[in-house]
Amino acid sequence: MQSPYFAIAIGVICFILSILRGIGIIIPSQVIALFSISAVAFTVQDFVNQITSKEKYQKMAIITSIFLFGLLLLGLIFPNYFTTYKDQLSIIGDIATIFSLGLVLLTVGLRDISQYKKIKDNKKVENKLNNFSLDIVKEMVTQEYHSMLKINDIIERLKMIDHEVFGRGRVHNGWSIFFDTLEMFRYGGPLYDGKNEELFKQFIILLDGATNIFVNLSDPNPRTMRDEGAINIWDEDYEISSYSIGVGTTVQEDLKNGINYLKEALEKWEMVKGNTIKQFEKVGKR
Repeated sequence: MQSPYFAIAIGVICFILSILRGIGIIIPSQVIALFSISAVAFTVQDFVNQITSKEKYQKMAIITSIFLFGLLLLGLIFPNYFTTYKDQLSIIGDIATIFSLGLVLLTVGLRDISQYKKIKDNKKVENKLNNFSLDIVKEMVTQEYHSMLKINDIIERLKMIDHEVFGRGRVHNGWSIFFDTLEMFRYGGPLYDGKNEELFKQFIILLDGATNIFVNLSDPNPRTMRDEGAINIWDEDYEISSYSIGVGTTVQEDLKNGINYLKEALEKWEMVKGNTIKQFEKVGKR
């Protein structure tokens, strides 16, 4: 609880009296003393508000301020009434001036300490939030890294099958099976970084182009099918089969285009892998 209007009134009156004193008008010393005493009241109130939030103490400070403000008005209206106590009021006024100055400085100091503590507490909260955010980032980067390792392991095993099958002029269904399993990531994942996610989408698009060509080139005759073993994709084993290439005038050109699509897709994947490793080495959890 504050009494700003009383403080403003005292301030305005002091301002007017200072102007009158400046132009040579004598201000009775008892009036100056009463101003000093009133100033103490408002200073005490500000001090009480600074050190406690209990309303009863704040009310007591305000009542004291009003009482001393009333004495000040009496001194202004009936200055001669206080002439008898002129010397005592002068001494009390000097004491009040020094006392209020000390209280002002003490109040300012306590207020600064309070503000410093608030700033310090806010800084602690901010640091906790920053650490919490950093932990989230670390967790996301780490999960992205482990997802990359799983995908990369699948890709490396399919590349080994490529080396064997393409070298015999055949195609296999490994990439098609892998592409079908990536349907689970249509609406998000397995990568969180925006750049990596975009590169991964490009990888999937190019892989789709390659697998469509390989499927169209495969000879549907089951007698040409060969077992190439099983690979584990997302913790599930899949049998990989190779097929002879069908007959046609463009099959070799089509095979070349399919391999080129696959090569471009793997280049995109290498970019994803490189970015993910760099991020993990920088902020990931080990």
